[in-house]
Amino acid sequence: MRGNRWALGSGAVFGITVAMVLVVPFTRRHILGTLRGEPLQNGKYMGEWTEELADEDLDIRSKAASELAQLDYRGRPSLPGLAKVMREDKEGRARAGATFAIYKIANNLRRQGVHATEVLDDLIAALEDRDPVVRMDAALALAELEGDALKALPALEAGVKRRENKVKALTFTLTIREQMVTAIGFIGPAAKDALNLLEEMLDDDEETMRRQAAQSLGKLGPAAKAALPKLKKLVEEDESDIVQSRARDAIGLIDREEAEKLAEK
Repeated sequence: MRGNRWALGSGAVFGITVAMVLVVPFTRRHILGTLRGEPLQNGKYMGEWTEELADEDLDIRSKAASELAQLDYRGRPSLPGLAKVMREDKEGRARAGATFAIYKIANNLRRQGVHATEVLDDLIAALEDRDPVVRMDAALALAELEGDALKALPALEAGVKRRENKVKALTFTLTIREQMVTAIGFIGPAAKDALNLLEEMLDDDEETMRRQAAQSLGKLGPAAKAALPKLKKLVEEDESDIVQSRARDAIGLIDREEAEKLAEK
């Protein structure tokens, strides 16, 4: 009898649990997150936050993106959902939040030696988003893909030339176009087709642009040898000490012998 009562009691508990899973979506999503071993963030599993990216409430969608941004490289499975928001959401705040989350996850993946190439095409498209914060965050994220972002080179070059990108977004210290130039540098030697653009930016009126252009040329290495005359001119004539310093560093990365000759002067 006792065994039967135990079996009946266990069956009842199991039945209630199953009913809750079927009836209460939150419980179902939470249990699935547990079973799948998903990372937990602020009381919810990754799958729960990802599902909330499609909520009708803008605040909920924005909150979900913000929480997913905290998951570091473990948030990679949420990238398709975030990319969909970045690509399709009508609200700039939601798109910007999703793009920033993509950047944060891509940054942590890079630190693990991996690139989030599955979002490359969506990030390239986001460089033309009407919201400046989205464009800025997309450029930041593309830099995290390093050489795997080579496909984005034409879009980055075009973005640098657009007047609308000569502005700063939120509290960023660089303008959008300066961040795009920085992203070109992170692509590395493969970005040699952008050499003319980077050389042109060495003559820019903005000190920060000259600085970032010099830095990016250095990242191209020997492939940027044609830019040495302009870089030397910056070292000798630019009014900014930091621009001179970045130009000198770039020369060292492009041609060590030229750097040694410059140091002897």
